[in-house]
Amino acid sequence: MTRKIKYLALLAAIYLTAPATYANTNVCLDHTVNTWNVPKSLLLAVHHVEHGKPGLVSRRNKNGTYDMGPMQFNTSTAADLKKYGVEKDQLLNSECVSFYVAGWKLATSAHQFGNWELAVAAYNCGDGCVGDAIKKLKKTNTAFNSILQLDIPPKTKMEYVPNVMDAWKRFEN
Repeated sequence: MTRKIKYLALLAAIYLTAPATYANTNVCLDHTVNTWNVPKSLLLAVHHVEHGKPGLVSRRNKNGTYDMGPMQFNTSTAADLKKYGVEKDQLLNSECVSFYVAGWKLATSAHQFGNWELAVAAYNCGDGCVGDAIKKLKKTNTAFNSILQLDIPPKTKMEYVPNVMDAWKRFEN
């Protein structure tokens, strides 16, 4: 299967199998964890750092987009997901769909980049941001040892990723 078909199949799975209405958030989280094989404590850590909740719309970013919902998806991500049937309203208002899409995003990024730390960075600044930074590093024949080597937004590597990783450790215990 080509990468694009796999991508489409994954998004179809999100739309068709994400529980739309569960009264219990733990049931949503367990479904996401079991489907995407993402650590529950990592999802909780991302949620904790994002400070999201159903219906929450954050202030506008410098580029005119904004973040929304329980897992604070950017409107540009929501626009990309819409073509596969995931509606902006679902990401804004449904904890279940929001957690499910976040689990899918973290799992696919971890598969693409090889570890959870880079997956978290991609969750924050996008796959293209992380992928381009890795390619740029490889062009200099420098071995990847730390996220700090990557040319990604300073807030991502100095604040967001460390905050999520610290929260993940706390949720593990």
